[in-house]
Amino acid sequence: SNGLVDEYKTVQADEICEITIPNYLYKMDDINEYAIMQYGYIQEPDSTNIVIDDEFYVIVLADYKNELKQTLGDTVNVNIMDFNMMCTQNLNMTLDDLTIEYDEPKIQEQNGIKTIHNEFYGRLGKYLVYYQLGVFETEIGYYQILTWCMQDHLTKHKDEMYKITSSFKEL
Repeated sequence: SNGLVDEYKTVQADEICEITIPNYLYKMDDINEYAIMQYGYIQEPDSTNIVIDDEFYVIVLADYKNELKQTLGDTVNVNIMDFNMMCTQNLNMTLDDLTIEYDEPKIQEQNGIKTIHNEFYGRLGKYLVYYQLGVFETEIGYYQILTWCMQDHLTKHKDEMYKITSSFKEL
């Protein structure tokens, strides 16, 4: 086997969408109350506690265009670049010392869907964290796939995160 078949699984949110995640992530229910999917991995603490725990999280958020219109008002027209900026601002409020890897995000097309890929470094309390965010625009809404891990374990997860944040499919 090429390994890949075994290492990843596809998970779905109801009849809404699906993403591909590493097999070792498991379903969680308390990361974000608004998420339509939440998965994570928390390494068992090392008895010596010398090693920073390896933690890795994935959430999917959906914002439907009709709901956004109600929230922002009918006159406000939001495009994917605007929405991406709002997501970045939200992260900026959550994290200390936010560093944005790409100052000018690019809009790409994937399966006919507009998408923007982002990477961020920041601090949550005493933890240095690394985030990847994929934003997708479909006819009905905007989806965010947000993944994060400790910067100490960045090399282990970076490729996995990219695979997750670019795997979105609407059902």
